[in-house]
Amino acid sequence: MRPVIGILADTPLHGLMGCEEMQANSFHHQTIKELGQGLAVMAVAADGQNRSIFEDFIHACRHRFF
Repeated sequence: MRPVIGILADTPLHGLMGCEEMQANSFHHQTIKELGQGLAVMAVAADGQNRSIFEDFIHACRHRFF
């Protein structure tokens, strides 16, 4: 059985898939503890682990220039 992940609103994955959750093909036990600057989470597993991240260029530019 594939795990279900929650997709966060206002992310590229949510815009692409058009849903708030989906089954993932991911059974690994590793995750990113702290995201680097300019990265944001797109999807989270039921246990709270990040399952998808992206480069959040818009927010990174706002922090850099404003």
